[in-house]
Amino acid sequence: MDISTDYGVVYQLKKIKISKKEDIDRILRELQINFDQARIEDGKLVLIIEDIDKNFKHLIIDRNIRMFKTEEILKIANQIEEIEDKMKILRIIYDETRRELESDI
Repeated sequence: MDISTDYGVVYQLKKIKISKKEDIDRILRELQINFDQARIEDGKLVLIIEDIDKNFKHLIIDRNIRMFKTEEILKIANQIEEIEDKMKILRIIYDETRRELESDI
């Protein structure tokens, strides 16, 4: 699933635990198909994954792709105190997810 922002960044969400080089190769091939090279080179692609073996982290970072583990995102979300702010964020995620699932692409 992709979540785009108004300032050009795309968040690619993957429910995957990267534990071998083949996982990295598969993800990088998919990213190159889905996104133009300029977006990747500009650092405007953020990969959100379940987990990654520390030995393979550099293979993503060296490609100028930013990366967060799901647990890191949840830590950030837990710092948002106002329930209204949390609800706004959840609404955006829900809308983006629904739009992605309804897409014919």
